[in-house]
Amino acid sequence: MDVSRALRILDLPPGCPPAVARSAYRARMRSLHPDTGSGDLRSLAEARSAYRALVAGTAAAQPHERPRVDVYAEARARRAAP
Repeated sequence: MDVSRALRILDLPPGCPPAVARSAYRARMRSLHPDTGSGDLRSLAEARSAYRALVAGTAAAQPHERPRVDVYAEARARRAAP
């Protein structure tokens, strides 16, 4: 999906910041969600694709990862200590 079409689907101006795009996406998803009564799955999928096209290659596209922590390091260190 091209960016201009994605902007039209989410009703956004060109060059809008990612935070505005996310806010518009979430509002659109709320209005199209099947539990709200509209239940238009095609429009829901189209909005999802539009948002993904807008955030592709940005930090918003990367899942937020928690730092990996070795929770057993301390126990191993105590066992290894003489």
